[in-house]
Amino acid sequence: MKNLFSLAIVCVVMTQCGVSDPSKWTDEQINQWFEKGEFLNGWQAQADESVNHREFAIAYHRNKAVWDKAFEFLKTADLTTIPTGRVELGGKLYATVQDYVPKNRNETQFEVHIEHIDIQYVAAGKEVIEQTGIADFTVTVPYDTIKDVTRGTVTKSHAHTADSLRFFLFFPEDAHRPSLKVNEEDTVSSVRKIVVKVPVSVQ
Repeated sequence: MKNLFSLAIVCVVMTQCGVSDPSKWTDEQINQWFEKGEFLNGWQAQADESVNHREFAIAYHRNKAVWDKAFEFLKTADLTTIPTGRVELGGKLYATVQDYVPKNRNETQFEVHIEHIDIQYVAAGKEVIEQTGIADFTVTVPYDTIKDVTRGTVTKSHAHTADSLRFFLFFPEDAHRPSLKVNEEDTVSSVRKIVVKVPVSVQ
């Protein structure tokens, strides 16, 4: 009994000292938390390897209720049949459902958001998403406060294939160019994309 009491005291002290704050976790603790995947609340998609584990852990724990609501929507909604358009999920949290034919690279630019973090998920079809850090981003279209987006060019990027097996997270520090064709000769293959916009500010 004495040992159990001592353990409880240690746990309380650790929490008060910030051990429960992911910004203070070791890389091993971050990866262990991420690999458990409890934040998915049963949703079967997996995070793409491009997702920054530490950045996500910090954002998730800062605004847990909103992230849980976002993943609950992705788990419970019929994403292949839900009507296109905007879906209000409460507060500043919302989703957009889009059906489209992906574009060639010369038809679109990189984008950056300030007020929202993107969860991007291709429910049907395939596309390529390019990503890089904001340090490599040069603004060509000024920030639109209504749409929460600025557009521009980059000096380098990494390409990722998006499909129904994985989702992507894009933070304000991430410049990304989604909706690209897997094969630039393809003019007919369509994609169904769900983007959940998670507010950076705590609700």
